[in-house]
Amino acid sequence: MKTRPQSREASAALRRHVIETALSLFSRHGYGPVSIEMICDAAQVSVGSLYHHFESKAGVAAAIYNEAIRRYHEPLLAVVADDPAAEDGVRSLVDAHHRWVATHVAWARFMMSHGDLAEIRANAPDHEAANARLTSALISWARRHMGAGHLIALDPPLFMGVVFGPSYFHTRLSLSRATSPPGREVAAQLATAAWRSLRGPAKLATD
Repeated sequence: MKTRPQSREASAALRRHVIETALSLFSRHGYGPVSIEMICDAAQVSVGSLYHHFESKAGVAAAIYNEAIRRYHEPLLAVVADDPAAEDGVRSLVDAHHRWVATHVAWARFMMSHGDLAEIRANAPDHEAANARLTSALISWARRHMGAGHLIALDPPLFMGVVFGPSYFHTRLSLSRATSPPGREVAAQLATAAWRSLRGPAKLATD
């Protein structure tokens, strides 16, 4: 028998509710101290119902991680979808990172603080494909500007590291200290640093 649409919708709603409840618990207590029973109590669901949707606590955490990755990638993909000029694109990518972190603090803190845990990554295989899609889209845009001399030619990991590395490090450090994400002034300085590091010979000749 096929699952009725209402049942699928109810199942998806319950799954979202558990994910958001668990995210709140992990944000307050950290990953280790939170148990399945704590998640069930806070979400007001039975243990059996939770295990129907998730195989384990790590499965719940992996679902949070996958959702955080999806949400984080959306504004970055939107930047290159508009095919901006080289400088506008680099600055907008850094700005999009900081804007997302500032408006999704709990998701960002979980992604940056818990995403390296082996048991979470083992239960979240989709993140590698998502990261590959993001890199492919950004590099496809960047290579057009590299070919025109507007950006220096770099291999994909180096390009991604120069654009996002300093911002990711700075925001991760801030969030690990339970402080506010970097402000707009810091974001602007990091965007300028990224652009100055990446501008190609054609742009240097005109600056």
